[in-house]
Amino acid sequence: MSTHGCGEFKHGFKRLAFAEHTVERIDDLDAKIRQACGWSVKPVDGLLPDDEFYSLLQRRTFPIAADVRRPEELEFSVLPDLFHDSLGHLPLLTNDLYGEFLRTYSAAALKFLDNGLALRSLARVYWYTIETGLVMEAGATKILGAAIITSAAECEAVYGGKIELRPFDFAQVFASGYDSFKLQKQYFVLESFETLAGISETLEAALTEYLADVSLV
Repeated sequence: MSTHGCGEFKHGFKRLAFAEHTVERIDDLDAKIRQACGWSVKPVDGLLPDDEFYSLLQRRTFPIAADVRRPEELEFSVLPDLFHDSLGHLPLLTNDLYGEFLRTYSAAALKFLDNGLALRSLARVYWYTIETGLVMEAGATKILGAAIITSAAECEAVYGGKIELRPFDFAQVFASGYDSFKLQKQYFVLESFETLAGISETLEAALTEYLADVSLV
């Protein structure tokens, strides 16, 4: 984490002062994140329905898994767990730009709850930024996504030179499926952390254009 995480992640990680060699209680994590940035966390069991997930983000509440990965999943967990959600997501929630990205993203998603293609396309934006996103920083590729920063196997895949790293592009991201149960076959790289703001500003328009183009095919 200290080597490959982006600067904003490192700053948030230090700010939250996680306890060493122990799994923190969700109540303690909630108190920390409230004090740091005004967000809160809500313990959940498994993956949430789209409407509930996006509504929580709109209310500045991040759902956090209550279970912990098994010993055999230390390098790669197929489902989010307390380790993934707390150490992977919460540090970046202390960054205002990241938090506003989540709120803008979820606001757009709530407008398309009755459109399956739109929801799948938006899920890919989330996946290729918040979960497996990379970002350029001082000429080096750094980790933004929680699924990478909390997985030794994903980190090795990113920096091993065998997986394609592609510049973030709405059309490509909207059209790129993924398998969250396996190591990724590609990653998308943002020009900078501030690129999240640009994505927020143009997300809904880009999605509307993509849906129109697909309908013509």
